[in-house]
Amino acid sequence: MGYNDKVFFHTGEIVKAKRLRNAPEMMVSKVHKVNNDKMDNSRLLGITCVWFMDTGEIQEHMFNTKDIEKC
Repeated sequence: MGYNDKVFFHTGEIVKAKRLRNAPEMMVSKVHKVNNDKMDNSRLLGITCVWFMDTGEIQEHMFNTKDIEKC
């Protein structure tokens, strides 16, 4: 992927953490953005993902887009 290639994440997509062996599949639950100005420019703050542990316990964490990839 080149420097200018952007990957967009959307609610409901399945992703996993990069560079982790046995990383669980996670679902994007929220894309966090903040508006910078009146021209509808927004800045991405992070991507919140949820996943289930083997015990059935739900986990949630906000990731930087550089740390996750689509499955």
